[in-house]
Amino acid sequence: DFTPVAMIGEVPLVLAAKPNAPGKNAQEYFAYLKRTPNLNYGATGVGSIQHFAGVMLSQALGNNMGAVQYKGGGPAMTDTMGGHIEFSIGSMTQVLPQLRNGTLRGIAVTSPQRSEAAPELPTFQEAGIPGYEIQQWWGLLGPANMDPKTQSFINASVNQALKSDELVKFLATDGGKTKPMSVADFTKLVHDGLKRWAEVAKQTGITEQ
Repeated sequence: DFTPVAMIGEVPLVLAAKPNAPGKNAQEYFAYLKRTPNLNYGATGVGSIQHFAGVMLSQALGNNMGAVQYKGGGPAMTDTMGGHIEFSIGSMTQVLPQLRNGTLRGIAVTSPQRSEAAPELPTFQEAGIPGYEIQQWWGLLGPANMDPKTQSFINASVNQALKSDELVKFLATDGGKTKPMSVADFTKLVHDGLKRWAEVAKQTGITEQ
């Protein structure tokens, strides 16, 4: 239904727990999740990246945690701050203000390396969840059967804009990074992602509601 046009940037997700969450560090917190049944976490709709992130963690820990679906990340974070759910997994741009003011406790980031915006937070892999990696990305998509010349022109224009110091600094403020890509590379990223998430959905039983 869409034509991949240009990648803009990416940002890690962060597992944000209620302020009084148990454990002194990420390893201890994940051990708590693993041994404690019937825990709930916040997601923002069936099939959202937050939902996938939660079911992948549940799968990795061998604990069938329940996803509480919210209409947006804000309400999920509010209920996490209030202790009504155990944790939420949101983008760094969304969670960082609450981490800085102490209303949420950051546990770990989903990127393969630590984020410069919150270098004190380990990656999931550092915390003992091998192979766990998710990056939320932003990109431009056009309509189906888009003219290749238009597609290439917009891609080149976006890639030029991504070199702007102002844009690089703007995204970095909240943990994001610009990521210029060719049309071919971005198309591959989109289709590889579709295959990956379809497999996760199949393995974990996620279906359309």
